[in-house]
Amino acid sequence: HEETCFDGNSWPNDEVYRNAPSMPGKCVHCGHGDKQCTNNAHDCLSCEDGYEIFVTFKDCSGFCVDAETMYYFTDIVNIEFPWDTEQCKLWN
Repeated sequence: HEETCFDGNSWPNDEVYRNAPSMPGKCVHCGHGDKQCTNNAHDCLSCEDGYEIFVTFKDCSGFCVDAETMYYFTDIVNIEFPWDTEQCKLWN
């Protein structure tokens, strides 16, 4: 989807995310499934320029973050998930 994607600049109500050094970016493409349910910050499949996906789900969706926030999530707070996000699979 494109028309209902998350437009950036707010984190979910979770302390780990709220303490990130910058706000998430805008999703260019988002979610799998009903477009009414894919407008959350973590439903991004592609990001605006200057951002990349911090994968949070097995379907390769996640947050759009800048390099500083990616470093914060991966190296400072060391967010880990119960699945291997390196091996995510896009849903068709």
